[in-house]
Amino acid sequence: MRLGPSLVVLLGAGSAWGFCRTTTSLLTQPDPTQCPRAGAPIAWTLGCVEIHLDPMALPRAPEPMSRELLRRVLTEATGRWAGASCGASESARPSFQVLLGDDRRDPTGYFPDGANYNSVRFRELWPRDSFHPPDAAAVTIVTFGSASARILDADTELNLRSDANPGGFTFSVTGSPTAADLPTIVLHELGHLQGLAHSSERSAVMWFSAGQGEQRRTLTDDDARGLCAIYPPERRVVCEPGLQAQWWSGGGLQCATGAVRGVPGWLLALALAALGALRRGRSNARR
Repeated sequence: MRLGPSLVVLLGAGSAWGFCRTTTSLLTQPDPTQCPRAGAPIAWTLGCVEIHLDPMALPRAPEPMSRELLRRVLTEATGRWAGASCGASESARPSFQVLLGDDRRDPTGYFPDGANYNSVRFRELWPRDSFHPPDAAAVTIVTFGSASARILDADTELNLRSDANPGGFTFSVTGSPTAADLPTIVLHELGHLQGLAHSSERSAVMWFSAGQGEQRRTLTDDDARGLCAIYPPERRVVCEPGLQAQWWSGGGLQCATGAVRGVPGWLLALALAALGALRRGRSNARR
């Protein structure tokens, strides 16, 4: 998958873990198997956040998908991340979870003058800008405080093929060999939403490439270790998803970045592209 900045988290000399963390650096990741070290790692400071399905556009081919089916895919993916083992004991889990809220239509981006919600939506028209690579099947746009490295908003968009968007992708939950596997993409994108970048571990969900029809629906130890490094079990936080929808304000560095609606100068935004260049066949593709 094509991704922006990340920072490898070293667990000691000779560590074999390949997971990376996204950072405040706006540099790209030219080699997705090598993690740039610039910037501060970004993370949510809460114990949980909600995501909301935007049902405006739903896939119709090769198989029609209902709201109920999409909510089930999202619920299964959030459950896999929340249930990741942190290794310290059988009950050690990340001190953070993503919850599925009600369906909601909400524009992409962070809005300092209003309530914010993390959205998941299919787009039948893929924008032509730096946040939407033309060969990406999905992107997660993460907004964070430039000084605090605190994640404030994360929106996932899936590049749905349509008459107006012939370069988009078809999605499947039944294992179609000619479509992008939706559970795989959603699981990967939730990793980006939580602060993970691409992993250098080839078997990981957060690995950067896949072929059409390829399924990676189960977290590896590397994926789990990455999330636990960001949100260790001993972190003491309260899960109050309603806090996320409150208005935020603040200040920090003045930075010139690509424009995202609603993002002022003291915030920065990254577009984390997933399953990009999913070629129309079984060959490997950049994610």
